[in-house]
Amino acid sequence: MKAAVAFVTSLFAAARAGIVVWSGDFDYYNTANDFNTWSWANPVGEYQYYIHGSGPVTRYLDVSPSYNNPAIDGEQNGLKLSIDQTSTWNSAFWRTELIPQTNNNLGTGKKYYHFSVKRSSTNPPLFSYEHQVAFFESHFTELKVGISPNQTQLQWCVSGSPKYAVPFTPDVWYNFAYDIDFTGSTVGLWASTGSNPLQRVYAQTSATTYTNSADWHLGVLAFDQGTATEDWYFAGVYVEPNHLQVQHDYHYRHDQAHHYDQQVKHDHDNFQVKHDHYHHQVKHDHYDSHDKHDHDHDQDKHDDYQSVLHH
Repeated sequence: MKAAVAFVTSLFAAARAGIVVWSGDFDYYNTANDFNTWSWANPVGEYQYYIHGSGPVTRYLDVSPSYNNPAIDGEQNGLKLSIDQTSTWNSAFWRTELIPQTNNNLGTGKKYYHFSVKRSSTNPPLFSYEHQVAFFESHFTELKVGISPNQTQLQWCVSGSPKYAVPFTPDVWYNFAYDIDFTGSTVGLWASTGSNPLQRVYAQTSATTYTNSADWHLGVLAFDQGTATEDWYFAGVYVEPNHLQVQHDYHYRHDQAHHYDQQVKHDHDNFQVKHDHYHHQVKHDHYDSHDKHDHDHDQDKHDDYQSVLHH
């Protein structure tokens, strides 16, 4: 029994180096309407789509090769994500956000959360108000614009405190990887622009690291009180454990995500075989014990009978 329990523990702790545990690429979606196929009763696709305004999905999301980061070789679609006066959800804040749809554990051990973000000179952010971008529910790490000390900069924050900042220039892709140690309770940052490989820009620092694997918000929450639509662009979204991929290689990410899913299935099938073998052995041992008990009982009855005859 202990061996079976140990196998289960090792199976579901199987975050392997170089394996993508969740891929959030937008090639799954042919049109924005495909995001609407997801529901709590029908959890399909790469994302949960429920944090948005009352308008049609085409008002807030769009997928197209023209929105993609050209540095990501092989990824076809990028995402245009919009917020406006209609995109309020559970508050007065403007927000359109996507949540990972996965059964994998994105909040244990070492994880790298990758994404690229861009803005255009058309429908730019209103920098006079705070915007929270690609954030966790507890806000232990996130990007922000519209905050001090420079409202026009894209600032990386830990627990609300700015740690790193870059000018948020139109039509430049900014690539990030949150370097999160959920066991050690630290977070650091890797970053680059365009096709440049990721480089560490901030060392690990203490943070209350936590996620239930369904509370990382890819999108924007804005404290806006303006009137104009804002457009944001995202690409290259995925999570990998242990080993950081610094190049922007879609084929690597896609293949590793498939490999991880196949490995989990393989491990599960192996566990099922071992589980079935274990229970068969227990059942066999039980019957052997039962047969031995019956044999011993019959032998005792025979000995008693022989004793009576001799007397």
